[in-house]
Amino acid sequence: MIESEDISIVVQGAINETETIKCLKNIRKYLPNAEVILSTWEGSDVKDLNGLYDILVLNKDPGFGYYYKTETKVKLNNLNRQLYSTQEGLKRATKKYAMKVRSDIILTNANFLKYFDLYPKRDKKYSLFKHKILTSTVFSRFVFNDYLNGNRFPEIKINFHVSDWWFFGLKEDLNLYFNIPLAVEPDFSNYYRQEENKEKLNPYLYLEESYIQFSPEQYFAIKCFEKHFNNVKILHAGDVSDENFELSRKFLINNFIFTEYEQSGIYAKKYLISKFAWLSSTYFDLYNRFRQNYEYKRYCDSNYKLVFFNNYICTNKRFNENIRYLYIHIHRICREKNCLSKFREFSFSIIFLLICLKEFVNNIISFSIINLKQKKEVDNEIH
Repeated sequence: MIESEDISIVVQGAINETETIKCLKNIRKYLPNAEVILSTWEGSDVKDLNGLYDILVLNKDPGFGYYYKTETKVKLNNLNRQLYSTQEGLKRATKKYAMKVRSDIILTNANFLKYFDLYPKRDKKYSLFKHKILTSTVFSRFVFNDYLNGNRFPEIKINFHVSDWWFFGLKEDLNLYFNIPLAVEPDFSNYYRQEENKEKLNPYLYLEESYIQFSPEQYFAIKCFEKHFNNVKILHAGDVSDENFELSRKFLINNFIFTEYEQSGIYAKKYLISKFAWLSSTYFDLYNRFRQNYEYKRYCDSNYKLVFFNNYICTNKRFNENIRYLYIHIHRICREKNCLSKFREFSFSIIFLLICLKEFVNNIISFSIINLKQKKEVDNEIH
């Protein structure tokens, strides 16, 4: 078992008045002997955090871009801030293992350590790190679907989309992962606005009006792997050929272990989905626990045993779609004020629930019949 005295923890980002103090206190509680490095910005007020960290790094602000900027809404692209504060924090780390967490991430236990050696098999051809790195299911994606917004655009494959909330691994591996250049702004955040790129597929335009070349999650992974592998060449977020998608899946499952909140004990208060991902229609777009096992068997260990339900969740697209619609109608029940609307959405919820149960039961029966036939065939051969 990994001991906390062997871990350096980089808490990076801006100081949040309520969440950063809780973040640091819980680290001290659950990893009491870890080396804690607070990597934030010059001029930050840290007086209430004294005694909760061992090393303070005050960085110069590298600047930001914009996901979008309109007359009514502004969302900053803090990719360079996250990358730079992480890099500078890791430079001060002295322990064998390192953990990077955002300054608003909360630990509720240290259960994530139990998963570090859980998926040991790897394909050397697609392995970069000395040991797999632990990270979060949310938002480690392999596809985008727009069910909740009702636009129903076709499923869009996503390459190298690894959650950037927190990472745990060997210090040398985290250094390798984050040893990449800062994004060049403002060109990076305005990539799809440039004349030569306007006709390219922009998956983020469908989710929110964003024109960035890659999400931060993609940028870290793509820049890292293309630096070390000649066959990784992803030009932009919408560069989603079948070949690139297959490469992405192989590299991700051979270099990362994805964990849900119930497994890791780590969440972000800002996002309800971080605790209850399975209640969201996006759950099936993520490297959830079922997808983790399925991809591991497919690309790392062909002898790994999958239970029927695990395989069913990852291969039955129609079942997944019905579950998504069920979630959507449940969400609408919570939002609708009109009683008639609530009744309508409740009715739809019951219908989709029954459809899901019927389909699942039918598949269980079919699976049992096939197994029974195979068993009889084997018995006949023996006799």
